[in-house]
Amino acid sequence: MKKLFVLILVFSNTALAYDGWSIGKIVKLRYQGHATLISQISASNPGECDNTGYIALKEDGSDFTKRAGAALLAAQMSGRSVKLALTGCYNGETSGYPVITEVWITNN
Repeated sequence: MKKLFVLILVFSNTALAYDGWSIGKIVKLRYQGHATLISQISASNPGECDNTGYIALKEDGSDFTKRAGAALLAAQMSGRSVKLALTGCYNGETSGYPVITEVWITNN
């Protein structure tokens, strides 16, 4: 069977300055009213947010969040690692999670 190499790069409308990256496989996805929260093996917290248990994809109805959410679910289902650009902390309904601003799905 032909190997499938998937690399999805999703850009947001935010500035391209990141606090840093978190790289690893997704352990769990958690859906809340205004955010999709993920737990990632060896997750990093480059912005030093208060809550390190999850990383947040803010749900605002934009094309970015729809594509990024689908990419995160596909990565978890296929067991692929993801590389996430993180910028700031999400202080909405849930407090202090690093915010996902870019998603890469790798072949590892």
